[in-house]
Amino acid sequence: MRSLRGATGGLVLPILSVLVFAPIASPARAQDPGPTVHLRNGYAAAAIRSAIQGASRRLAKPSCRELFGQFTDADGHTLQANLDARGLWPESQLQSLHFEDGVVRPLCGKAGIHAVTRPGTSLVYICSDAFLTAHRRNPYLAESYIIHELLHTLGLGENPPSSREITDRVAGACRN
Repeated sequence: MRSLRGATGGLVLPILSVLVFAPIASPARAQDPGPTVHLRNGYAAAAIRSAIQGASRRLAKPSCRELFGQFTDADGHTLQANLDARGLWPESQLQSLHFEDGVVRPLCGKAGIHAVTRPGTSLVYICSDAFLTAHRRNPYLAESYIIHELLHTLGLGENPPSSREITDRVAGACRN
């Protein structure tokens, strides 16, 4: 097969094929880039991304979605009402979150703390070492931690319910 040569003598056909076959970003992906994950530890970042994907799959389960009607924020609104007010599904709220390295956060130094956020905010601090260890031991439990933090981003506080109670309820409602 003969190649076409341009004015400079270079091949034109390979350049055209690159232009023709270059992937085009889909509009949906451009609008919804997914959660941002900024962690220094690459292994922990990969564990977070994996847990987010698993959590997103679990959020599609009706029993898992029921949690949003069972928990309330400080004003007594259900988390489902908060989602409805934003016009979001649980999965889309999850996709809007920002996960940052929490190694300098005082709470990340405490045993059993895997992530930290304030109710109603979209920023979640990940306790990298603890989360990575948890993910390696039990990926499903790490996914439950992500959903636990998602509930906080919609306004759920703690004590009551305790952190352990929230995670246990998520694990039960969102299981396989």
